[in-house]
Amino acid sequence: MFQERILLASRFPEKLYAVICTLALCLLGGGIAHAQTISITDNLGGTLSYQYQVQYGSCGGPTQETASTWGSFTYTPSGGSATTATGNGLTYIYPCTGDYSVPGGWGSPGGTNNSVTLQAGNCTINFTAYVGDSSGSAYTACTTPTTGYINPKYVVLSVQYAPPGSGSYVEYGNTVTNGTSSSIKNSFNGSNTFSVSVTGGVGIFGILKGSVTGTQSTTNTQEQDSSSSIAILKSTSYDAQTLGPQHDGLDHSYDQVFVWLNPVVNLSFTSGNLQQTGHSFDLSDSCNCMDVIPLTVRELKNPSLITDTYTLSSLARSWAPNLADGSSPGLTSADLLAIAASDPYSNPSYSPTMVPDPDYDGSVCSSDGRFCLSDNSNIPYTQGENETFTQSSSETDTRGQSATDIHQVSYGIGATVSASFIASLSTSIQNTNTLTWTNKWTSLTSNMVGQTSTAYIVGPTDYSYSGPTEFCIYTDNVYGTYMFFPCNN
Repeated sequence: MFQERILLASRFPEKLYAVICTLALCLLGGGIAHAQTISITDNLGGTLSYQYQVQYGSCGGPTQETASTWGSFTYTPSGGSATTATGNGLTYIYPCTGDYSVPGGWGSPGGTNNSVTLQAGNCTINFTAYVGDSSGSAYTACTTPTTGYINPKYVVLSVQYAPPGSGSYVEYGNTVTNGTSSSIKNSFNGSNTFSVSVTGGVGIFGILKGSVTGTQSTTNTQEQDSSSSIAILKSTSYDAQTLGPQHDGLDHSYDQVFVWLNPVVNLSFTSGNLQQTGHSFDLSDSCNCMDVIPLTVRELKNPSLITDTYTLSSLARSWAPNLADGSSPGLTSADLLAIAASDPYSNPSYSPTMVPDPDYDGSVCSSDGRFCLSDNSNIPYTQGENETFTQSSSETDTRGQSATDIHQVSYGIGATVSASFIASLSTSIQNTNTLTWTNKWTSLTSNMVGQTSTAYIVGPTDYSYSGPTEFCIYTDNVYGTYMFFPCNN
């Protein structure tokens, strides 16, 4: 890391004049500005130029410095053209002295920050300003990011719960953008500061041999949800439908888990920072699309029920690179069981306890926080009753915002990434063979309130049916979908 200091002429007068002044007068009242352009060349041959300005004011006399500023940064790489370096400038305020003195410091009275991070194209520059009798400035040389990508084995995008009844279905149509917030932050060991950077509401694009293409997903979009997570949302151009079981009543073995089979995680390393720059999908997959397939819980727990040749081919992932541990990229029975676990009902002993909120606001959530009662009307389930219900999204209770679905997912590395990227990844990742993938409630649900989906419910066809006759609608706090639960339970 290169650092160079440049000395600036800045001194305190030997004798200060005592006057009554305000901070505004110190900076502006009768002030005279003196500016100069400073340039520093780093050991890479690049030059950082900026304007240094001293403000002289009437506080203590016409020659007393009242403020120094550093700004208007540009960076010229070796053999390249100048680029404006974005980032706030710096100001140091000198103290007024006398009977009515005010404190000085960086930016505002009492301030202490004399550094700024600048961005010039792909270059990150850390600039530090100094003041005093031996004043000067310094910066670190421009660092170009090391970029690359990895191929997770799979990503769980959604869990959709079967409604009661063989003729029933739930449809999340073209007005619905439900989804989940995903984070891989816990995959890394802290040797780099982790962050995400995704332009709001962007599509998910395909890449081929490391290069982004114009092919865009029609099923999902992505949006930055927090400083460390990205929301993967259902596109409004895509309808998702979940059918009821092949018999009367409720059967969660027919719940569906939507699995993404050609995900790409884009990463960038620079100056102690690791940034995830969004998701893509790998066009080496012959589907030429974002390859998302729905699998029922019963299929995930018993793969012999998966007989469709396209689904079997998708699960084999024969196009993908071998995993980091050298094993083949296809999903195994163990992977399918891990995916099934995204649905709590895949555990036959799961029986949620619904607990009213202690603040008496009328909300009811499962004791594990996974499900909360929605604002929708209850659904009758009686013989001869066939009805269509409109279900409206609502705010998630705060108790449900901590629910998570966590997977340890194997990953592979494509042949097109650089050795420097692999080296940066290997020193940063916690487990050299797996990612810790966390799905949780997305703060973007506030933008989804009022979005409507449809439930078409067909009552029991068998007169001997003796199960629940009324179902309440709960929201899955991780995936934003609806779950049906007997109201009298």
